[in-house]
Amino acid sequence: MDDQQNQNPPQNGELEKSESKPELTKLEAVRQARELKNEGSEWTILQEIMQEIMASYIVVDAKTMPDTTKLAEKLKEEVERRFEDEPNKRQTLLDGIPNVRSIRQWLKKEGWDEAVWSKIRTDQLFSSEKRAEVIESLRLRALNRSDVAAKLWLTMSGDYSEKMEVNDKTIDTFREINSIILGKNKKNSE
Repeated sequence: MDDQQNQNPPQNGELEKSESKPELTKLEAVRQARELKNEGSEWTILQEIMQEIMASYIVVDAKTMPDTTKLAEKLKEEVERRFEDEPNKRQTLLDGIPNVRSIRQWLKKEGWDEAVWSKIRTDQLFSSEKRAEVIESLRLRALNRSDVAAKLWLTMSGDYSEKMEVNDKTIDTFREINSIILGKNKKNSE
C-alpha cells in the first residue's frame, strides 16, 4: 500500500501547498522581522540598520553609495555581525530581510532621508571635537589672509556683524531723533 501511495502523483492542491511552503515561511519571517522595533521608533530594526549603513556612506562620501543590491548585502552582513551572540534574533532578522524591490520602497518612504540624517547627527558627525577642528581650520585660514575666513571667524566670535540695511520709517525717525538729542548733548558739553 505504501508503494501505491508513493507511485501516485500528488494532486494539484497538494502540489501547490508543498511548493508554497518556503514562500509562506519567508512571508512569516518578514512579518516577524517587521515586529522587531526599538522602543519609540517608527522604523523596524532592519530599517534602522539600513539607515545607519547609508549614513556611514554619506559621512565618508555620498558618491560612494552602493546600489540597492549591494546595500541589501551590507544589511545582511551587518545583521550577522551585530546579532552574532543572539542566534534566534539573528536568524529571524536574516530571514526577514526583504527583497531588493522592497528595500527600494523603504528608501522612498516619507521621513527616510530625515531618519538617515538623524543617524548622521547622532553618529558624532557634528561632535564638539569635529566642530573645534573646523573652527581651528577656519582660524588658520584667516591667519593666512583669507578675507572670507577672517570675516566668518570674527562673526562667530561676535567681533563683527554686518550693518543691517533697514527701510523702516519708524527706525529712520528714531535715528533722526537720536541724532538730534545726541547733537544737543554734544553742544551742551562743549
